Formats: sequence, C-alpha cells, structure tokens
Amino acid sequence: MTAPQIDPQAELSEPEAAAELLASAFAELEGTALDAVAAATGDATGAEHAGAAVNRAASRIVKAAKSSVGAVRHGVHGIAVRLPATVRATRAGAHWTVETLQTLPDSTLRSLAATSVGLGAGLSFTRAGRLAAIVGVVPAMVLSTAIAVRPATPGVLEVASE
Repeated sequence: MTAPQIDPQAELSEPEAAAELLASAFAELEGTALDAVAAATGDATGAEHAGAAVNRAASRIVKAAKSSVGAVRHGVHGIAVRLPATVRATRAGAHWTVETLQTLPDSTLRSLAATSVGLGAGLSFTRAGRLAAIVGVVPAMVLSTAIAVRPATPGVLEVASE
C-alpha cells in the first residue's frame, strides 16, 4: 500500500480539497482491505462486505473532517473579530498598571522585582515546570518596565553625574 502523494508546495485552500485528499486515501485503503480479505478468506462476498464497511467508515470520517474544518473556520473568524478590542483592552490595562507602579518608590519596586525573580528561580530549582517559573518571573519584568519608563526625577541625574 502506498500513501497518496502530497505536494508540499500545493496549498489546500478549501476544506473540500482536504476532504478529497482524505477520501482518496480511504479509497486506496478500501481497495487494499478488499484484496487482503479476499486473499485471506478466498471469499469475494466477505471482501465486498468488508469493503462496504470501510467505505461507510471513510464517508463518516470525511464528513467529520469537513464539519471540523468549518468549525475551525468559524472559530478563527470569531477570534479575528474580537482581536482588535482585546489588544486595545490589554494595552490600556498595561498602561494603567505601569502608571500605578510608577507611583511607588524605587526601593519598593526593586524589592518586589527581587521577590519575583526569587520566586521564579525557586520554582525553577524545584522543577515545578517552565510555565510556573515564567509566571513567577513575569511580575519582575513588569516592575522593571515601570522603573525603566518612569519619567526622570529632577535632581537625581545631577547627583549621579557629579
């Protein structure tokens, strides 16, 4: 049995094309199954019944594939519609968070950032998982951003340059 050849350069732009490829693969599988059953049993009628069962199963799989592609397409459309509003809300929330953090003194921000880095390192050392360690370090990144983009305080640069 040889698998259907798929051209890697060809794009399956329509769900029907993908379903057609799947159907051709099952048709080839059905032919192989018929040959195998006929050879094993010597009974062509049994082979025909097996072939019909394979054909029904292939038909159900093709229908499921078509409906799955439609569901994915609908879901992607929903995401695309909501994405701009989600980005705006996230940007507004991040801006508010940074502005609020900038009202805290530097020593407090540094302490919170150090605690966050320590939490991330501790989670990493205990092999808690990469996601847990990243979640532990993310607040430090936000706090560092708040410190970095804070407007310069008058007099601080003069003292540092002397």
